[in-house]
Amino acid sequence: MKPKIASFMTSRNHFHRLARRILFLVFFSITIIPGVLTHAPALPVVFGENSAYVGGSLKLVVRDSVTGYALPAEVVSQVKNGAGNLWTNAKGQGDYQLSSGRNELEIQAVNHKSLRTHFEPDSLPVKNVTFWVDPLELPDELRPELINSKLRPGQALVHGHVFDSETGLPVKGARVQLEHAGVKSQTNARGYFLLYVPAPPANPTEDLPGSDNLTVYAGGFKTYRRANATIAEGATHFIIDMSRGEGVTEKDDTHKLKLSPEQLRNTQTAVPKTDDARQLSPENARDGGGQSLTVTVPTSIRVGSNCPSGRTSCTTFNVYSLDTYVGTGLDDEWISSWHMESLKAGAIAYRSYGVWFVYHPISANYDICNTTSCQVHDPTDSSSRTISATSNTTGMIVTDSSGNNPFFAEYAAENNDNACADGFTGSPSANWSCMSDPVDAGQTFNGHGRGMCQWGTQRWAVNQARDYVWIVNHYYNNNGSPSGARSGVLQDPSPTPTPTPSPAPMLLMLDASGPSSDQVAGMDSILFLRDPLPVVNAADLFRQGSDRNTRVIVFVSNLQLAQSETAAAVVVNLIDSNNQTYDIPAEDVRPVPDFNFTQVIFRLPNNLPAGTCTLKINAHGQISNAGTIRIRD
Repeated sequence: MKPKIASFMTSRNHFHRLARRILFLVFFSITIIPGVLTHAPALPVVFGENSAYVGGSLKLVVRDSVTGYALPAEVVSQVKNGAGNLWTNAKGQGDYQLSSGRNELEIQAVNHKSLRTHFEPDSLPVKNVTFWVDPLELPDELRPELINSKLRPGQALVHGHVFDSETGLPVKGARVQLEHAGVKSQTNARGYFLLYVPAPPANPTEDLPGSDNLTVYAGGFKTYRRANATIAEGATHFIIDMSRGEGVTEKDDTHKLKLSPEQLRNTQTAVPKTDDARQLSPENARDGGGQSLTVTVPTSIRVGSNCPSGRTSCTTFNVYSLDTYVGTGLDDEWISSWHMESLKAGAIAYRSYGVWFVYHPISANYDICNTTSCQVHDPTDSSSRTISATSNTTGMIVTDSSGNNPFFAEYAAENNDNACADGFTGSPSANWSCMSDPVDAGQTFNGHGRGMCQWGTQRWAVNQARDYVWIVNHYYNNNGSPSGARSGVLQDPSPTPTPTPSPAPMLLMLDASGPSSDQVAGMDSILFLRDPLPVVNAADLFRQGSDRNTRVIVFVSNLQLAQSETAAAVVVNLIDSNNQTYDIPAEDVRPVPDFNFTQVIFRLPNNLPAGTCTLKINAHGQISNAGTIRIRD
């Protein structure tokens, strides 16, 4: 039995959000024609309809940054001649006509954080843009506590969500397979799948993890084949978009560190040419969230892809919050199974490099590219470990020696013995002086020599037990002895007060071996039979009175009655197959001897229809995760 983690909302917030969602959907049902963007500008700004050409439009899509779900959203715009707002359709799609000059945009979706960015007209008539907005709360299947509980030593947990690229809806019943390992899974109604594959042991400072081909089949869709996907110990999540029709959609997922030495030497062009006229100063960088830092850390970043030259002339764009960009991209540059101190050092380098480009954008409509010419970023794969490394270093960047500007925080795979001696790193011709880096002695040069050595971060963490702060300072300022370009300063956000510890979350125990992944580990409290359960149990010989309704027993961790508190203080919230809600006081609540969970017994209400019911436990101001039980006639 494995728990899923709860979504902790107060009932008041729950109903407020539910009301917002209902109003939102009513609005769609009345006003939205699929594929057409409606609008109600407050001032004469043209949104999504024919007008005089002013330099192009945005063909936009709004998606959840964690699952990939398409999201209906509101787009609020501010331009030089006024403000306005518009709605996407139910697929999260819409068309926005750019006004002349800078168009400030804010994307707002229910139960998601807002995302701010900007675009302006240029020679590209139509710009395809995806806005990835962050959820306020993670879905049950992706909560870190649940994922961590499912990890197995020596195995990689591969999971993800599969969508119809045309409708944005999840694909149920898609067959997912790793070709070499031969392991298979199938998506549920949410498009979610999970499988395990062995991750053979490897030397953590010398060897790269293996790879496999991830293949997805579904009737009416092209076969999706993601070749050379990295199989690293830990949890890796994929967002998979399937195209309708026949044939195969191929994607090469070879990790950057597996590229040839020649390719790796040509990564991250030294101090690239940027759009100097659009460089940002600390005071006018995009909203930094009220940070009192010398260099304001931006909250979002625009990433160009489909770039013919590798860096310039990109034709497709993605917008992320900064930490979503770092968390979902770090696994494309570092190895997600590496030591956590290496990953945290990498997160700071990755974030710093991205921030430099926000201050020095490549073009008017994107800050940075997603190729090896900048730093690799693929939003459709992510690792729970790189996301953790990102959240543990949030706001931390490297600045220049003045502390007033972002530092150009370059890094490369293996910088040993470039133009320096064995056991040293550097590139004197690029003003990166030679510096002792003994952990890499004997390694073959496989990079450009500038900045941080990626393999070096792993070796310092594994072999020398160095933490991420030491590693960052080692590569970017020689631990307090800067020279030449090696003169970065680690900027750490001001510490925040330690919050009062929250009570451990209540976890309703689920049984992964049941007919669905959210099946409650429950049973008839008298007969100990699993569901489907009848409302009235004539076979129960132990209950002979007028009340013959079935009593159900479920198990909850981190639940304990206070002294003198009765079982009725625990309420079972049940939603039946007709979407009717019942709040049922528990009849019995007591700890299970020799286990760290509590049993809760409740009575099935009268006239409960057959079908699947969803239930949660409500006690002491907390609401547990959701689970399902089946009711039969």
